[in-house]
Amino acid sequence: MVNTNIIFKVVKLQSEVQAKEYDLSKMKEERDSMMNTYEQRLKKTTEELSMERREAIKMREVMSRSTPAKNSASAAAAVEDDCGCASPSKLARKRKRACIWETECNKLREETQRQTDTIKKLESFIPAKKQLK
Repeated sequence: MVNTNIIFKVVKLQSEVQAKEYDLSKMKEERDSMMNTYEQRLKKTTEELSMERREAIKMREVMSRSTPAKNSASAAAAVEDDCGCASPSKLARKRKRACIWETECNKLREETQRQTDTIKKLESFIPAKKQLK
């Protein structure tokens, strides 16, 4: 009677151990699956962030090349000085071009600011390397 009771307990404990091992293996599989998913998301987000950074750098380069060294008031004065006794139509065309350049530069600045904000936002989603380990 004591032997059967002990055997029953041993069998019960063995089945519990097997059930725990099965649960543990399933949890490990789920964890590995989730880690793969998050690693893929991290890789994709990192690539997007790198692309945004490259675009922002290109925009800054374009802006630095297109932005005149003088401010708009002195640029208009320089246009008048360069024209000398030129006709009013040439002066008007040069002023119009200067105005167009200024609006394009402002648009590029705004676009760069939006991209910078996007980059900062994306960076906040990427966990630090210490957190990944």
